[in-house]
Amino acid sequence: KSNGVIGPSVGAGASGVSFANLTIRNLSRGIFDSDVAMASVNNCRFVGNYWGIDQNGIGDCVISNSEFVGNVNEGIIAFRGSGTRNLRILNCTFVDTFEAMQIQNPQTTVSNCTFLRGSIGIASALGGQVIVQDCTFTDIIARGVDISDGTVMWLYNNIFQGEMEYNVFVAGGALLGGGNPLPGGSGVAMPPGSPDTVGFWGNPI
Repeated sequence: KSNGVIGPSVGAGASGVSFANLTIRNLSRGIFDSDVAMASVNNCRFVGNYWGIDQNGIGDCVISNSEFVGNVNEGIIAFRGSGTRNLRILNCTFVDTFEAMQIQNPQTTVSNCTFLRGSIGIASALGGQVIVQDCTFTDIIARGVDISDGTVMWLYNNIFQGEMEYNVFVAGGALLGGGNPLPGGSGVAMPPGSPDTVGFWGNPI
């Protein structure tokens, strides 16, 4: 479907389902993918939903060129699903969403995304590997990036700016990467007892 404003949640019930050119607003779940293969979401707007995208599927998925505005809980929440999946989130914008994304799946790349306001930019949990590169985080209230539960996260060439409590908060996991200006908040925060931060270099504060 193209150029539509849709009402009920859309369930990706078949292999390789794609969504493009949609505005999805004021729903519990804008798109709900439950243990199937959602191939892609491109050029969509998610406005005022509880969850923009609730991703539980398998296989590979690309979410690109989309906007998430004023979603109550997460813009994107990605669970482990029933199999290993590779998730790529590219060229997306998140504005005034409580938690822009919650990543729990095994392999994720977030690239060229913009995060504006809200409480948390990217939260990660339940292990897995996350690469975040060339993104901008501005005026995030609490944490630009939150790493926990054994997640390994690489941060490359991201910008953290404006007012935020913590740019990067590590509560259980590993942090690697470099080239991330950290002028806001307290820079990188590691609570006592968290695992080692290794290989995090060249990040001016």
